[in-house]
Amino acid sequence: MEKGINVDVIDETCSLDNYKVVIAPMTYMLRKDFASKVDNFVKNGGTYLSTFWSGIVDDTDLCFLGGFPGPLSEVLGIWDEEIECLDDNENIIVKGAAPVFDEHKLYTGSLLCSVVHAKNAKILATFKNDFIKNYPALTVNNYGNGKAYYVASRMDENFIYTLIEELLNNAGVKSEVKSLPYGVSCHTRYNDKHEYVFIENYSDNSVTVNLDNTYQNVLTNSTFAFGFYLQNACNNAV
Repeated sequence: MEKGINVDVIDETCSLDNYKVVIAPMTYMLRKDFASKVDNFVKNGGTYLSTFWSGIVDDTDLCFLGGFPGPLSEVLGIWDEEIECLDDNENIIVKGAAPVFDEHKLYTGSLLCSVVHAKNAKILATFKNDFIKNYPALTVNNYGNGKAYYVASRMDENFIYTLIEELLNNAGVKSEVKSLPYGVSCHTRYNDKHEYVFIENYSDNSVTVNLDNTYQNVLTNSTFAFGFYLQNACNNAV
């Protein structure tokens, strides 16, 4: 929502063919044929993001044999040895690698963390303390024409923000706006002839939104080329 990117919420029975990026956190149970869908999606150029607590059981709740994340292991290029629970107030320190992350910044993981072994995957971030020190916190596997990412803990907001930027840039996914102020959302809808961009301000303040193209306001017929002033009411459409 903060990026102004259109998002569909789908389940494992849906096709992945029409997407550039699929984010599938904590897919504990894998339905029949879902892993093959992911495999084909990434091979054909898609970007897939998985996390800890994925690929544990099949749709009859039987654990996969041969290690986790089960049939997703090849496309992700990793072996997840085990998952550990952290105390409520316990954090794991994470350091990312350039050029994706600022090497001078530290990030934190919480709740759960996986002991991951990178097989074919490249390590983009590592844990820096406790029993999981030097194990991967984030990996990426170049698979066919696409990329498959694996996040090994519940990471903080700054880490996730940077990672999402990386995914969207690599996949060539762009918003209709250059940036969205806090509390402003952007959604796009289409018909056979036109593209409609809905920009709504849910904050308490009026803001200026910078556009990446030229649009016509369907309510006033005025044209916006660079930016426009949006009042703090959800009644604006471009």
